[in-house]
Amino acid sequence: MKEGRAITFQSVHEVTGVSTAWLYRQPDVRRRIMELRDQRSGPHQAPYTAASDSSKTAMVDTLKQRVRRLEQENRELRRQIEVLYGQLSQRGPHEDRRNSER
Repeated sequence: MKEGRAITFQSVHEVTGVSTAWLYRQPDVRRRIMELRDQRSGPHQAPYTAASDSSKTAMVDTLKQRVRRLEQENRELRRQIEVLYGQLSQRGPHEDRRNSER
């Protein structure tokens, strides 16, 4: 960054206003921030340090969103299965046999 600040997910968030969760979810952005952070850290530091509390929170938030999306998808698929079972139960036994012989 031009101000000489360390490049971290938190500092990018503070300057841009973009959520850290979004930064972590974007593979190209995430990779670039990590590259720049590692370049600035110099040879005396390890390229990766333990995740900060804010990055852990961002990861947890991202995972919670994914769980909610998958739960919604699961509910929708279960609803579709119920509809199909209902349609099958309304068919007569002869219709099922005819369709299975084709």
